Amino acid sequence: MTIQPENAKFFVSILRTTNDPQDPNAACSGVLTTPRTVATAAHCLREGATYTVYRGPIGSPENQQTKESAIVSRVDDLGRLFLSKAFSSGSAIALEHGSSPKPLLGKKAFLYGAGRIPGAENGNGVRSTTINILTVRTEPYKPVKSKESISENKFQVVNDLNKERARGCSGDSGGPLVYIRKNPKTGSDEVALLGITIQVVIDDLEKEHGRCTSAPVMGITVISWAGSHPQLYVYPG
Repeated sequence: MTIQPENAKFFVSILRTTNDPQDPNAACSGVLTTPRTVATAAHCLREGATYTVYRGPIGSPENQQTKESAIVSRVDDLGRLFLSKAFSSGSAIALEHGSSPKPLLGKKAFLYGAGRIPGAENGNGVRSTTINILTVRTEPYKPVKSKESISENKFQVVNDLNKERARGCSGDSGGPLVYIRKNPKTGSDEVALLGITIQVVIDDLEKEHGRCTSAPVMGITVISWAGSHPQLYVYPG
């Protein structure tokens, strides 16, 4: 199975707007876990905010607004949005269930996002107009802060091959990490959700110029395991 942007019918981008001048608008990525449920990072959500959800990168023609958001887990930084209708061009991703990501560590996986453009000089705030796909390997989480509490649902992905796109960028938060597995019923290859991007390294160049560069910590992106949170894939009632 080939992983291509045009095949990522489960991918969405999210533009958050609020009326609070102290809480600026923000953009994140997300994934359809049902035709009308979007899983994303909890830190992308705000009480009272309006979310424009695009089926594809921000600016894609098929989009809709929603105010229905919920924090699923603050510890694991996971949240969800409910949509009023299904996207005609979208489809929900297959889900990998389980109480822990440990059996899947060491796997080759693919990180999806539509955040800032890698290497864009003088591109402050410039976002990708396509879906970026980064090939990574999964490994146990190694916290940067010594006093950080460690959740069993956190792990990390590392790419030490592509130095221009060595990690997730600002705006990739909430995007899906997927891998290819055998469908348990048909035996054919399918793409399944492993987790949600919850932390990317933002360096001084990105803060100042909007340029996503290779990360100083081997291109590490922190992921939260989605398989133990059934509220991420409930259908709107």
